[in-house]
Amino acid sequence: MSATDTGNPKEQGNLLPESSTLAVKTISDVVKELVEVMDKEAHALIMNDGIALTSLDAEKDQLSVKYEQMAKEFRARGDEFKSVDNLLIGQLEKLQTALAEKTQTNMDTMDRIRAEKIIKGEIRVSSPDED
Repeated sequence: MSATDTGNPKEQGNLLPESSTLAVKTISDVVKELVEVMDKEAHALIMNDGIALTSLDAEKDQLSVKYEQMAKEFRARGDEFKSVDNLLIGQLEKLQTALAEKTQTNMDTMDRIRAEKIIKGEIRVSSPDED
């Protein structure tokens, strides 16, 4: 059985299967997981749940590293994906757009919360002279 049949990565250390179609599905699954984590993070931010935010950090970091590695592999194999069903590629692009939007929304929410805490005096901002 070839690596394409089994979906095994081409080389040791690669996260994406050799099959282009399976590779797109694999990276899509990781993006879906990241989107779900970002949704949980958004909820924790709204609820001001620091414990949930802390517990999500490790999962988010792990998935982000995995996604970055997969994206690097994906870009390196770019030409291979021209033969993949356009529907699958379109779904991946939509997931990536959703991830980017959710990430930006969460960052904006964190910035807003931080600004509110600074205004209330809950967070002290040091000047460069204090370092």
